[in-house]
Amino acid sequence: MLKTLSAGFTLIELAIVLVILAFLLSLGMPAFTGILESSRIKAAASGFGMGLQRARVEAISRNTTVWFVPESGVAGWVLSTVSDGSTPFESKPSAESSGNQVTVAIDPTTVTAVSFNSLGRATAGAPVNFNFSGPSGCSGEIRCLRVRVSAGGQVRVCDPAVTNTADTRSCGT
Repeated sequence: MLKTLSAGFTLIELAIVLVILAFLLSLGMPAFTGILESSRIKAAASGFGMGLQRARVEAISRNTTVWFVPESGVAGWVLSTVSDGSTPFESKPSAESSGNQVTVAIDPTTVTAVSFNSLGRATAGAPVNFNFSGPSGCSGEIRCLRVRVSAGGQVRVCDPAVTNTADTRSCGT
């Protein structure tokens, strides 16, 4: 009489594989959450930088002063022809969820808006830094970023943790 072999897994083999997978996932989860938080910070800083560039372009094309008014503490902003942002012609609300919010700190803290004149130069508050961080701060693999606006109107996104001024990611002096 021939013995037939059945194909498949036993319940014990399946349980061992699931335990190994759960262990490997638990090892990789902290690094994955750090990557996600860094991605959120990068997206918010890039959007902020593009909004500042948009304000500069609008000031030149409209031949008037355009104000970039950031939302308090979050990554949203308003473009307006008045300093308080009460009559916006373009805006970007903060799209971050409340649990994983990217925060923005302005340096100097007295700046409430940045304006660009008809030549594209920053006239109010420049030079100014917008520092972006996540709920976990700037530690380990989480990279915080900075958006700098010079008095000449140049807008750039840089990494304050890079100290070598020859590196293009550096915020310089």
